Formats: sequence, structure tokens, C-alpha cells
Amino acid sequence: DMAVMASDASLIKMVKDVFPVIRGIYHVKSYEKLIDVVHTANSNYAGVVALDQSLVSHDVVEYLHARFKTVWVLQEEETDFELHNSIVSGCYGMIVKDYANLYDLYQEYETNTQLRTSFNVAHRGLSSICNENSDHGTEKAIMTGATHVEVYVYLTKDNQVAIMHDGTIDRTSNGSGNVQSLTYEQLLQYDFGSWYSSKFTGTKIPTFKEFIMYCKGLGLHPYIELKSSGGYTESQIRQVVDEVELCGMKGKVTYISFSSTFLQYVKAYDEEARLGFIADVTSSTIATANGLKTGKNEVFMDVNYTYVKDSKVALCMANDLPMEVWTVNDANVIKKLNPYVSGVTSDNQVAGKILYDLYST
Repeated sequence: DMAVMASDASLIKMVKDVFPVIRGIYHVKSYEKLIDVVHTANSNYAGVVALDQSLVSHDVVEYLHARFKTVWVLQEEETDFELHNSIVSGCYGMIVKDYANLYDLYQEYETNTQLRTSFNVAHRGLSSICNENSDHGTEKAIMTGATHVEVYVYLTKDNQVAIMHDGTIDRTSNGSGNVQSLTYEQLLQYDFGSWYSSKFTGTKIPTFKEFIMYCKGLGLHPYIELKSSGGYTESQIRQVVDEVELCGMKGKVTYISFSSTFLQYVKAYDEEARLGFIADVTSSTIATANGLKTGKNEVFMDVNYTYVKDSKVALCMANDLPMEVWTVNDANVIKKLNPYVSGVTSDNQVAGKILYDLYST
């Protein structure tokens, strides 16, 4: 593992333009707005933000982690009190002179002490109490603790990007047919709310742009799944990426897929996008994910939670590949996985409540 750290973030970009696999660490000594820290790190390919100790707090670390920045602390004072203060901020790393003392302090914490929580990714919004892929479902998810929302996209017959979980509209509307065989105008004729509850009657299928702009207004970073059954061409994926950029959300969207080819297409047009490879953890899939890392994009493994084992977590860590899991609706499973994974995707408010309670205590 190799990294380059600089307070002048442009120097990180210079190094990574030559050696893309080196990790970039942006050393922040001061800032006016935290979002500016994120933008500077993203535009200069720094996945890690190292904050001077005086800048660190629980809220600051939470904010940066939710925007996919790994936070380290550059410790200025190494009294036990100040070291504990940094530890409980939830940071992922600390830079100290007396590392042996820091190691001893860590031993004072009980096994499985929660110092941070995973991303809480709401699958299709808060689909347990709202019709999925809707504005109100997205807003409710955020209100119950979600940090991100995941949706799926398909291209309509007239090449419009539409938000839809299934390949057909049969389950989630009063119509029927494949999304890809219908025009967007035809889709607008159907009701996508009454199937779930009469109080959502009249809900129309959102365009991709409408969804992205809604997320932008909430300050929310969406996850976009490119389904392997979607049959996307490279030009269609470029269309999706271009729409994100036109909405001013480039670098603020995570793309996930079972298809590494689709993720390579994304990578070709958005070097700031975060990429999640949906697969079991094996030596082969790790090699595929590492191939995606040869650019500047952040890459993680997105794993069915039933496949998670200690050896697979260790393999991801050894390859600097964070692990996220899907789709977990059992509170006990969430508690068990939380210390080891960077994200949990859930269908309902269970994840939001459990992760919120863990983080609050």
C-alpha cells in the first residue's frame, strides 16, 4: 500500500496522473465550508482527508464519511484525553508519534465498541411505508436515518432514462409492459402509486433528471444501479453519466453493477464517480475490482450479506477495497456487520433506526 499526502491538493493530482493506484491523502489545516473540502478532495483524486486535530469532531467526521471521504486525524497533542477524543470521533486513522501508546489506549475499549456506523442506503427509498422510487419515499428515508438512496435505471423506447426497479411496470403501476419497449410519454399515462396505497394515487414515474435534482436539493448522494439485465450500450451509459453532470452532480453519485463492463463505461466518462462492483468476494472478483481502481475512481465491493465471512472482509481490507452489503432487514444482522462494512443497504426503516441508535450511543 502506498499513499501521497499534501496540503496542496493539486500535488496529489500530479502524482496520481502518473501513478493512479497510489492513494491520495488531502491534508486539511483549515476550511470555511466542509463541502469545499469534499470538492477539493474529489477534484484532485484524494480518497482520504487528513484533518488537523483541532478541526475534528464527531459531526465533521460523520459529514465527510457520508460523502465517501475516509477521515484521518493528524494528532497535534498526544495526551490520553486528546487521543481518546479523536478515537471517539469515528475517524478511520490517526497519525501520531507515539503509536505504541495509541495502541495501548485502543485496548481499553471493549470488544465491538461502535466508533462509527456504516452508510445507511435506502433501497428504492423507504419502500416499507411508501411507494418505491418516489420523492416522498426518498424524503421519508432520509427522515428515518438513511444517508443515501439507491435506485435502478432503464432506458425507455425513446431513449429517456427512467427510474424503475423491475424491467417491467406490471408490479408497480396500473399498466403492464417492459420499460424498454415503452416511450416515456406512454409511461406517464400510468399510475405508479395506487398499487401500494390509495394515498399515493396519481404518482407518476420520475425522470432520471427529476430524481437527481431532487437528491441535489436534499444534499443527498444517490446510488444508481446499472442492472446487468438492462442491456445498456456504452453510449446509453454515457447518456446517464452526462445527465448527472448536467444536473451539477458529477462526483456525487455512486454507480453499482454486477457488470464490471458497465462500470468501466462509467469510469471512462466520470473519473470522479464512486464505483461498486456487486459480487461475492473471491480472488477473481478482487482482481476485477482492482482493475477498476487503475483510474482515479473510488471502488468498493458490494456483497450479498449472506456471503460475508471474516476471511472475505480481510481480503477486501488487504486490497484497500471497502465492503458494503445488501439487502439487510434484520436488526441483529445489521449490528453484527456494522463494524466490518462501510455500507448497509436496507428495504425499510430497520437499518435507519439501528444504525442511528448505534451511532448515537
